[in-house]
Amino acid sequence: MPVAATLALVLALLGASVRAEELPWQTLRGPIRAVCWSGPAEGCVNVTGMVWVKKDTDPAEAAAASREKPEGLAAVFLWDMAREVLAHPEDGCRTPEGELTGFASPWPEKGVAELKRRAVEFFGAYKAAGGRLDFLVLDYEGGLSNWHLKPENIRAIGADPRSAVLKAELGFDDVEKVVNWRQGLEYLTWNAVMGRLVCDALNRGLFDPVRELYPAVKASNYGAVIVTKEKVVPDLNGHLQFSLGYCGTHGSQAFYGHIGQLAGKRLAGDREYGREPFAVLRWELNGMRAVRRSSDVPFQPWVSHKNYENSAYRTNDYYQELMYHLALAGAQDFLFWNPGRWRDDQDASLFRTDEHDRLFDACLTTLNGKLGDAVRSCVTLDPIPWDSGIIATGMRLGDEKVLWRVTVPAGRKSVRVAPKGEMLDLQGGLGAWYESPVGEAAEFGVEE
Repeated sequence: MPVAATLALVLALLGASVRAEELPWQTLRGPIRAVCWSGPAEGCVNVTGMVWVKKDTDPAEAAAASREKPEGLAAVFLWDMAREVLAHPEDGCRTPEGELTGFASPWPEKGVAELKRRAVEFFGAYKAAGGRLDFLVLDYEGGLSNWHLKPENIRAIGADPRSAVLKAELGFDDVEKVVNWRQGLEYLTWNAVMGRLVCDALNRGLFDPVRELYPAVKASNYGAVIVTKEKVVPDLNGHLQFSLGYCGTHGSQAFYGHIGQLAGKRLAGDREYGREPFAVLRWELNGMRAVRRSSDVPFQPWVSHKNYENSAYRTNDYYQELMYHLALAGAQDFLFWNPGRWRDDQDASLFRTDEHDRLFDACLTTLNGKLGDAVRSCVTLDPIPWDSGIIATGMRLGDEKVLWRVTVPAGRKSVRVAPKGEMLDLQGGLGAWYESPVGEAAEFGVEE
């Protein structure tokens, strides 16, 4: 059979680098770095632990801890400061007669004011004590989506006299379409609009006042990201959930190797998508590319420790492949979720280890060695076909070369590079590095 018929090719023309002109933030420079949930293990050179701040944290103690961090890597992680932004009793929905109810509303003015008071009080004292702040990391996972709210709460929002403007933005009046979400797609719009309103509340109450104190801070909230309706890919359960808001300065999204009901969906042909590690990697990288195509907002991916119980990468080297592709797609700062167990009855094998902290750090060391100090931008942001048997991500480095990471399903031995006909020996691994001159098309294929 001719070679052309046995190759699964990915074409990536360097003309695609025009995207760096359309979206200016996609041109990056400098080392890949990470701030982490706990640790890190001794010997990590690219990963720095976050300073945890809780409601009872002394600002002076947090400030002192921040001064021990490397230059440019003082990260504050907020555990519970924003947790009650939607829970203020005076912000609840109101009946058509104006009576206050106990249901959460998308008009959290009192909650925002209280959050702002706390933020100004804490970070004002933190700065006065000499606190440094390069990263502000929030993990607020509350919200007003149809997954967060009971039907009665959704109906209360729809009955509130203030809901006219909200309904105009939604494009529909009947909130039963959100309650009965299986009967239409209105729930996706509801979730996107509510997500934007929550981001707005967090920005007004927390991120904006902190940025007045620390104008250069990089700030984000877990899961708050812009992904447009036109660019969105299915989420882990198959919902085409687009999103309209982000917090602080950066969008943020998790890439934890976990796939849910999407594995049973048919995305290409008649076969279920599946949960093989290569398929999960392809889906996550399509999610990263969707983020990158959707807006010019900078982006910080959350990635997990390799031991994460639900990760498809726990027992294989696709974990490392994910890190390489995310970086080449445009991630410069990683947020590394590496918790230790917090109860004696928990299985230690499902939590961080020093070995895996060092594995993640080694990925960043490899990347920094490959990338150097050249100005760089990703040249492969188009969607990866759902049935593709190869993943190739390319990043232009300066005016001379493009650095590629090429990843294949397990069991493949080599990758063919066209038009030169070179063969990349995988040496028993799952991926390979390749460099091509700027201006030269590169095609990668793997024999079936």
